[in-house]
Amino acid sequence: MRKNKKLYITIAVCLLLAIVAYAIFATRSQIIGSALDKRISDFEKKTNCKILYGELNIEGISFFSVKDLTVITPQNDTLLSLSSLSALFNPISLLHGDKRLKSINAEGAQLNIIHTPKKKNYTFITNYIKERGKRETHDSVDSTQSLFKRINSQTQKIAKLHHFLTKVAPKDISIREWTTHLRTDSMNIQLYLPETQMEQRAFFSQMILLDKNENSNQEGKNKYYIFKGNLGEKSSDESNIVIYSLNNNSVEVPFLQKNFNSSLTFDTLKASLSSKEGEDETVWFSGELSCLNSSFFSPKITGDTIFCHTASFDFKTTIKDDKI
Repeated sequence: MRKNKKLYITIAVCLLLAIVAYAIFATRSQIIGSALDKRISDFEKKTNCKILYGELNIEGISFFSVKDLTVITPQNDTLLSLSSLSALFNPISLLHGDKRLKSINAEGAQLNIIHTPKKKNYTFITNYIKERGKRETHDSVDSTQSLFKRINSQTQKIAKLHHFLTKVAPKDISIREWTTHLRTDSMNIQLYLPETQMEQRAFFSQMILLDKNENSNQEGKNKYYIFKGNLGEKSSDESNIVIYSLNNNSVEVPFLQKNFNSSLTFDTLKASLSSKEGEDETVWFSGELSCLNSSFFSPKITGDTIFCHTASFDFKTTIKDDKI
Protein backbone atom coordinates (compact mmCIF):
# COMPACT_ATOMS: atom_id res chain seq x y z
CA MET A 1 0.00 0.00 0.00
CA ARG A 2 2.80 2.42 0.87
CA LYS A 3 4.49 1.77 -2.46
CA ASN A 4 1.22 2.36 -4.31
CA LYS A 5 0.62 5.54 -2.31
CA LYS A 6 4.07 6.88 -3.17
CA LEU A 7 3.49 5.97 -6.80
CA TYR A 8 0.15 7.80 -6.84
CA ILE A 9 1.74 10.87 -5.23
CA THR A 10 4.59 10.82 -7.75
CA ILE A 11 2.15 10.53 -10.66
CA ALA A 12 0.00 13.34 -9.24
CA VAL A 13 3.01 15.63 -8.80
CA CYS A 14 4.20 14.88 -12.34
CA LEU A 15 0.74 15.58 -13.74
CA LEU A 16 0.55 18.83 -11.79
CA LEU A 17 3.97 19.93 -13.07
CA ALA A 18 2.96 18.96 -16.61
CA ILE A 19 -0.22 21.03 -16.33
CA VAL A 20 1.71 24.02 -14.98
CA ALA A 21 4.34 23.66 -17.73
CA TYR A 22 1.64 23.43 -20.39
CA ALA A 23 -0.16 26.47 -18.97
CA ILE A 24 3.07 28.49 -19.03
CA PHE A 25 3.85 27.30 -22.57
CA ALA A 26 0.33 28.03 -23.79
CA THR A 27 0.37 31.55 -22.34
CA ARG A 28 4.03 32.32 -23.08
CA SER A 29 3.15 35.11 -25.53
CA GLN A 30 1.06 36.87 -22.89
CA ILE A 31 3.75 36.36 -20.23
CA ILE A 32 6.58 37.62 -22.44
CA GLY A 33 4.39 40.44 -23.76
CA SER A 34 3.58 41.54 -20.21
CA ALA A 35 7.27 41.43 -19.23
CA LEU A 36 8.21 43.37 -22.39
CA ASP A 37 5.54 46.00 -21.72
CA LYS A 38 6.88 46.48 -18.19
CA ARG A 39 10.45 46.94 -19.45
CA ILE A 40 9.24 49.39 -22.09
CA SER A 41 7.14 51.29 -19.55
CA ASP A 42 10.12 51.64 -17.19
CA PHE A 43 12.34 52.87 -20.05
CA GLU A 44 9.67 55.35 -21.19
CA LYS A 45 9.32 56.79 -17.68
CA LYS A 46 13.08 57.30 -17.35
CA THR A 47 13.57 58.84 -20.81
CA ASN A 48 10.18 60.46 -21.63
CA CYS A 49 10.15 58.67 -24.98
CA LYS A 50 7.49 56.40 -26.48
CA ILE A 51 8.00 52.88 -27.82
CA LEU A 52 5.22 51.34 -29.88
CA TYR A 53 4.98 47.93 -31.48
CA GLY A 54 2.35 45.91 -33.32
CA GLU A 55 2.14 42.15 -33.40
CA LEU A 56 4.31 40.10 -31.02
CA ASN A 57 4.76 36.46 -31.99
CA ILE A 58 6.41 33.67 -29.98
CA GLU A 59 7.19 30.33 -31.62
CA GLY A 60 8.34 27.45 -29.46
CA ILE A 61 10.63 28.51 -26.63
CA SER A 62 13.48 30.01 -28.63
CA PHE A 63 12.06 32.36 -31.30
CA PHE A 64 10.23 35.66 -31.16
CA SER A 65 9.29 38.34 -33.66
CA VAL A 66 7.79 41.81 -33.45
CA LYS A 67 6.32 43.99 -36.20
CA ASP A 68 5.96 47.75 -36.65
CA LEU A 69 8.38 48.83 -33.95
CA THR A 70 8.61 52.61 -33.49
CA VAL A 71 10.69 54.76 -31.13
CA ILE A 72 9.43 58.34 -30.64
CA THR A 73 11.69 60.90 -28.97
CA PRO A 74 10.70 63.24 -26.11
CA GLN A 75 10.48 65.96 -28.79
CA ASN A 76 7.83 63.82 -30.56
CA ASP A 77 10.09 62.95 -33.50
CA THR A 78 10.37 59.43 -34.89
CA LEU A 79 13.89 58.26 -34.14
CA LEU A 80 13.47 54.69 -35.40
CA SER A 81 10.83 52.75 -37.27
CA LEU A 82 11.23 49.07 -38.06
CA SER A 83 8.90 46.91 -40.14
CA SER A 84 9.91 43.63 -38.53
CA LEU A 85 12.43 42.28 -36.06
CA SER A 86 12.94 38.63 -35.17
CA ALA A 87 15.49 36.76 -33.07
CA LEU A 88 16.48 33.20 -32.25
CA PHE A 89 17.96 32.49 -28.83
CA ASN A 90 19.08 29.58 -26.70
CA PRO A 91 16.94 29.42 -23.53
CA ILE A 92 19.47 27.16 -21.77
CA SER A 93 22.24 29.71 -22.36
CA LEU A 94 20.00 32.47 -21.01
CA LEU A 95 19.56 30.51 -17.78
CA HIS A 96 23.36 30.38 -17.48
CA GLY A 97 23.64 34.16 -17.90
CA ASP A 98 24.66 34.22 -21.59
CA LYS A 99 22.48 36.94 -23.13
CA ARG A 100 23.87 36.51 -26.67
CA LEU A 101 21.21 35.79 -29.28
CA LYS A 102 21.79 33.07 -31.87
CA SER A 103 20.52 35.18 -34.79
CA ILE A 104 18.78 38.47 -35.59
CA ASN A 105 16.73 39.44 -38.64
CA ALA A 106 15.56 43.01 -39.29
CA GLU A 107 13.73 44.53 -42.26
CA GLY A 108 12.54 47.95 -43.33
CA ALA A 109 14.35 50.24 -40.87
CA GLN A 110 14.35 54.04 -40.89
CA LEU A 111 16.75 55.74 -38.46
CA ASN A 112 16.58 59.55 -38.25
CA ILE A 113 19.38 61.34 -36.41
CA ILE A 114 19.40 65.10 -35.82
CA HIS A 115 22.56 66.68 -34.46
CA THR A 116 22.43 70.49 -34.47
CA PRO A 117 23.31 73.11 -31.85
CA LYS A 118 19.61 73.57 -31.11
CA LYS A 119 18.47 69.97 -31.31
CA LYS A 120 19.87 66.49 -30.70
CA ASN A 121 17.10 63.92 -30.91
CA TYR A 122 19.09 60.97 -29.53
CA THR A 123 20.40 62.33 -26.22
CA PHE A 124 17.68 60.58 -24.19
CA ILE A 125 19.37 57.28 -25.08
CA THR A 126 22.94 58.42 -24.39
CA ASN A 127 21.86 59.97 -21.08
CA TYR A 128 20.14 56.73 -20.12
CA ILE A 129 23.28 54.71 -20.92
CA LYS A 130 25.45 57.11 -18.92
CA GLU A 131 23.09 56.92 -15.97
CA ARG A 132 23.06 53.13 -16.02
CA GLY A 133 26.83 53.05 -16.24
CA LYS A 134 27.10 55.62 -13.46
CA ARG A 135 29.57 57.60 -15.50
CA GLU A 136 30.61 61.02 -14.34
CA THR A 137 30.75 63.78 -16.91
CA HIS A 138 33.43 66.45 -16.76
CA ASP A 139 32.46 69.62 -18.57
CA SER A 140 35.66 71.59 -17.94
CA VAL A 141 37.98 71.17 -20.93
CA ASP A 142 41.35 72.86 -21.27
CA SER A 143 41.59 74.19 -24.83
CA THR A 144 45.23 73.06 -25.12
CA GLN A 145 44.23 69.52 -24.20
CA SER A 146 40.83 69.33 -25.91
CA LEU A 147 42.19 67.50 -28.99
CA PHE A 148 43.98 64.89 -26.89
CA LYS A 149 40.92 64.42 -24.71
CA ARG A 150 38.78 63.89 -27.80
CA ILE A 151 41.25 61.30 -29.14
CA ASN A 152 41.31 59.66 -25.71
CA SER A 153 37.52 59.60 -25.57
CA GLN A 154 37.09 58.21 -29.10
CA THR A 155 39.73 55.52 -28.54
CA GLN A 156 37.94 54.40 -25.38
CA LYS A 157 34.62 54.29 -27.21
CA ILE A 158 36.05 52.14 -30.02
CA ALA A 159 37.69 49.74 -27.57
CA LYS A 160 34.57 49.41 -25.43
CA LEU A 161 32.33 49.09 -28.50
CA HIS A 162 34.49 46.27 -29.86
CA HIS A 163 34.46 44.55 -26.47
CA PHE A 164 30.67 44.94 -26.28
CA LEU A 165 30.01 43.68 -29.83
CA THR A 166 32.13 40.55 -29.46
CA LYS A 167 30.35 39.83 -26.18
CA VAL A 168 26.71 40.22 -27.27
CA ALA A 169 26.55 40.08 -31.09
CA PRO A 170 25.00 36.89 -32.49
CA LYS A 171 26.84 34.74 -35.02
CA ASP A 172 24.22 35.32 -37.71
CA ILE A 173 22.64 38.68 -38.62
CA SER A 174 20.46 39.61 -41.57
CA ILE A 175 19.43 43.24 -42.15
CA ARG A 176 17.50 44.35 -45.23
CA GLU A 177 16.44 47.80 -46.39
CA TRP A 178 18.10 49.89 -43.64
CA THR A 179 18.12 53.67 -44.14
CA THR A 180 19.84 56.19 -41.87
CA HIS A 181 19.12 59.89 -42.32
CA LEU A 182 21.66 62.18 -40.63
CA ARG A 183 21.08 65.93 -40.43
CA THR A 184 23.41 68.49 -38.85
CA ASP A 185 23.81 72.22 -39.27
CA SER A 186 26.30 71.64 -42.10
CA MET A 187 25.15 68.43 -43.79
CA ASN A 188 22.14 66.40 -44.75
CA ILE A 189 23.02 62.86 -45.81
CA GLN A 190 21.33 59.53 -46.26
CA LEU A 191 22.98 56.13 -45.76
CA TYR A 192 21.21 53.21 -47.37
CA LEU A 193 22.11 49.56 -46.72
CA PRO A 194 20.22 47.29 -49.16
CA GLU A 195 21.39 44.16 -47.39
CA THR A 196 23.80 43.32 -44.60
CA GLN A 197 24.65 39.71 -43.83
CA MET A 198 26.76 38.10 -41.14
CA GLU A 199 27.19 34.33 -41.10
CA GLN A 200 29.32 32.68 -38.43
CA ARG A 201 30.75 36.15 -37.56
CA ALA A 202 31.81 36.86 -41.18
CA PHE A 203 29.97 39.97 -42.47
CA PHE A 204 29.36 41.70 -45.80
CA SER A 205 27.49 44.92 -46.47
CA GLN A 206 26.98 47.41 -49.27
CA MET A 207 26.33 51.04 -48.39
CA ILE A 208 25.01 53.80 -50.63
CA LEU A 209 25.72 57.35 -49.46
CA LEU A 210 23.59 60.19 -50.81
CA ASP A 211 24.33 63.81 -49.97
CA LYS A 212 20.89 65.46 -49.85
CA ASN A 213 22.52 68.90 -50.06
CA GLU A 214 23.62 68.10 -53.57
CA ASN A 215 21.56 67.59 -56.70
CA SER A 216 21.03 63.84 -56.47
CA ASN A 217 19.62 63.73 -60.01
CA GLN A 218 23.09 64.26 -61.38
CA GLU A 219 24.96 61.09 -62.22
CA GLY A 220 27.73 60.13 -59.84
CA LYS A 221 26.38 61.89 -56.76
CA ASN A 222 25.61 58.61 -55.02
CA LYS A 223 28.65 56.88 -53.53
CA TYR A 224 28.78 53.08 -53.23
CA TYR A 225 30.92 51.40 -50.57
CA ILE A 226 31.61 47.79 -49.62
CA PHE A 227 32.28 46.64 -46.05
CA LYS A 228 33.38 43.10 -45.27
CA GLY A 229 35.31 41.32 -42.54
CA ASN A 230 35.05 39.15 -39.46
CA LEU A 231 33.96 39.81 -35.89
CA GLY A 232 35.92 37.88 -33.28
CA GLU A 233 34.19 35.25 -31.17
CA LYS A 234 35.75 36.91 -28.11
CA SER A 235 37.13 40.42 -27.71
CA SER A 236 40.64 38.96 -27.43
CA ASP A 237 40.16 37.37 -30.87
CA GLU A 238 41.12 39.55 -33.81
CA SER A 239 38.32 41.36 -35.65
CA ASN A 240 38.98 42.83 -39.08
CA ILE A 241 37.27 44.95 -41.70
CA VAL A 242 37.98 45.96 -45.30
CA ILE A 243 36.38 49.05 -46.88
CA TYR A 244 36.53 49.95 -50.56
CA SER A 245 34.45 51.73 -53.17
CA LEU A 246 32.73 50.18 -56.17
CA ASN A 247 33.56 51.15 -59.77
CA ASN A 248 37.23 51.69 -58.85
CA ASN A 249 36.48 55.04 -57.26
CA SER A 250 38.32 56.29 -54.20
CA VAL A 251 36.63 56.25 -50.82
CA GLU A 252 36.25 59.75 -49.44
CA VAL A 253 35.97 60.12 -45.67
CA PRO A 254 32.70 62.00 -45.19
CA PHE A 255 32.20 65.21 -43.23
CA LEU A 256 35.81 66.45 -43.48
CA GLN A 257 35.23 68.82 -46.40
CA LYS A 258 32.18 70.51 -44.93
CA ASN A 259 33.47 70.70 -41.36
CA PHE A 260 37.22 71.25 -41.76
CA ASN A 261 37.74 72.17 -45.42
CA SER A 262 39.92 69.05 -45.63
CA SER A 263 39.84 65.77 -47.51
CA LEU A 264 41.07 62.22 -46.99
CA THR A 265 40.64 59.57 -49.68
CA PHE A 266 41.87 56.01 -50.22
CA ASP A 267 41.24 53.06 -52.53
CA THR A 268 41.13 50.39 -49.82
CA LEU A 269 41.21 50.56 -46.04
CA LYS A 270 42.03 47.53 -43.89
CA ALA A 271 41.77 47.48 -40.13
CA SER A 272 42.14 44.81 -37.47
CA LEU A 273 41.80 45.06 -33.72
CA SER A 274 41.45 43.07 -30.53
CA SER A 275 40.75 44.04 -26.95
CA LYS A 276 40.90 42.49 -23.51
CA GLU A 277 39.35 43.71 -20.28
CA GLY A 278 40.89 43.00 -16.88
CA GLU A 279 39.24 42.63 -13.48
CA ASP A 280 40.23 46.18 -12.49
CA GLU A 281 38.40 47.54 -15.61
CA THR A 282 41.71 47.96 -17.46
CA VAL A 283 41.27 47.53 -21.22
CA TRP A 284 44.13 46.46 -23.50
CA PHE A 285 43.43 47.55 -27.06
CA SER A 286 45.63 46.72 -30.06
CA GLY A 287 45.33 46.62 -33.82
CA GLU A 288 46.64 47.53 -37.25
CA LEU A 289 45.46 50.03 -39.86
CA SER A 290 46.57 50.21 -43.49
CA CYS A 291 45.38 51.92 -46.66
CA LEU A 292 46.25 51.90 -50.35
CA ASN A 293 46.56 54.94 -52.64
CA SER A 294 45.59 57.52 -50.07
CA SER A 295 45.61 61.30 -50.35
CA PHE A 296 45.25 63.96 -47.68
CA PHE A 297 44.72 67.69 -47.89
CA SER A 298 44.28 70.29 -45.18
CA PRO A 299 45.06 73.99 -45.74
CA LYS A 300 46.10 74.40 -42.10
CA ILE A 301 48.33 71.30 -41.97
CA THR A 302 49.70 70.36 -45.39
CA GLY A 303 49.07 73.27 -47.74
CA ASP A 304 49.34 70.86 -50.69
CA THR A 305 47.77 67.45 -51.23
CA ILE A 306 49.89 64.59 -49.90
CA PHE A 307 49.77 61.29 -51.83
CA CYS A 308 50.81 57.94 -50.41
CA HIS A 309 50.75 54.62 -52.25
CA THR A 310 50.87 52.44 -49.11
CA ALA A 311 50.57 53.48 -45.49
CA SER A 312 50.16 51.39 -42.36
CA PHE A 313 50.68 51.51 -38.63
CA ASP A 314 49.95 49.29 -35.66
CA PHE A 315 49.14 50.30 -32.12
CA LYS A 316 48.86 48.97 -28.59
CA THR A 317 47.08 50.96 -25.91
CA THR A 318 46.13 50.48 -22.28
CA ILE A 319 43.02 52.23 -20.96
CA LYS A 320 42.46 52.56 -17.23
CA ASP A 321 40.50 55.07 -15.17
CA ASP A 322 39.47 56.88 -18.38
CA LYS A 323 43.12 57.44 -19.30
CA ILE A 324 45.23 56.02 -22.13
